[in-house]
Amino acid sequence: MKHLRKLKTDSIAKEDQRFDYKALKGSIIKSSPNTLPLFWAEGDRWIPVCVQDENYEGVSEINALTYWEDNTYEEVLWDILKADKLNVFDIAKVITLLEKYSPAYDKELWARRLKIGIDQWSNIWELSHFEIEWISYFITKSAPLKRILHFSALDVRKLLGPVLSFNPGINILEAIAGLLSEIAHREKVSTATIWDRLNIPEILENLELQSSLKLQNIRTKLYEARYPTIARYRKSMNELLANIPRSAGIDLRADQDFETPGMRLQADVRSRGDIEKLQSWLEKQKNHLEKIIDIQKGNDKNEPEQ
Repeated sequence: MKHLRKLKTDSIAKEDQRFDYKALKGSIIKSSPNTLPLFWAEGDRWIPVCVQDENYEGVSEINALTYWEDNTYEEVLWDILKADKLNVFDIAKVITLLEKYSPAYDKELWARRLKIGIDQWSNIWELSHFEIEWISYFITKSAPLKRILHFSALDVRKLLGPVLSFNPGINILEAIAGLLSEIAHREKVSTATIWDRLNIPEILENLELQSSLKLQNIRTKLYEARYPTIARYRKSMNELLANIPRSAGIDLRADQDFETPGMRLQADVRSRGDIEKLQSWLEKQKNHLEKIIDIQKGNDKNEPEQ
């Protein structure tokens, strides 16, 4: 229940942000220019709940809506939250506000209100530590919590921060973060050590490369470091594929990640002559095709001895 009253501006706690739950806003903006500001009483102070950035200089009193004095902080907070659509970063901020201003809150009650599982509580709370540029990126990409959590490590976010200016897709950014973390874990060194060892800063600073190529080069370097054997096999296979001539109507493809064995051959056959051409092509390329199959099976005869 709210009521209208006149407030003395010197009683307004202008810097109090206990109701500022939006991850990408410094304050909660009222719904329209004609909506009165809304406040909550705490002792002899009025705490902003929903207000625009007001300049009270030279104004001693304003008209405002207020909650009754017996409304609790949690009641007021929930009253403004239930009419809003929250993203996971907003929810993370709500959790930090509850921890700070109402530490005795009922976690199960608020989990139901925020429509999250108790088992997600800690993970979502961790999002309150994300930097504003990362929050903006994930909200823009509508990324789900599961994918956002792949960037929980502060060291990874620091290294990948400059990459955000390229507006990368979530798939390639997630691949880069995953490969970087896996290499660092395997070699028991910091992610920064791997980043520098692979000369990735030089890629980022290369003015001659487009953003998309920079991202591809970074992922390729990390992939080769993470899976050196597969990277060598991939290079050998691609060289063989590139050297196999394509007759008209013939297309040949192979899985770059070696998850699907064999090759996919597509041929446009419309006459007896096309059949003969295909048969002739297969005979001529038999050795190359066998070598590709050997590579896929890990039997590359050109593989250097370890």
